[in-house]
Amino acid sequence: MGIVILGAPWTDALMDRIEAIGVPHPKWFVAPFTVREIAESLKLSRGVITRLFENEPGIVVWGNPERMHKRKYRTFRVPRSVYERVLRRITKR
Repeated sequence: MGIVILGAPWTDALMDRIEAIGVPHPKWFVAPFTVREIAESLKLSRGVITRLFENEPGIVVWGNPERMHKRKYRTFRVPRSVYERVLRRITKR
């Protein structure tokens, strides 16, 4: 079994660059999920998924803070472990 990659097309190129500079990585590496991927798999809106995951420990967030007259822009990546934890929590109800 090779590297399992989910997500954006740049991930293959990124993994090639990581291998080229000699950084070891596990063969079981799975790229974190995007908000869009989770929304599509759960059949929910991206807004609902963003609110569900935005304060979860373990997610990766890139972005700019909200400023006067400008909204904040954020990019989320959700590791599989966080996704599974939240899924267990919301389906337990």
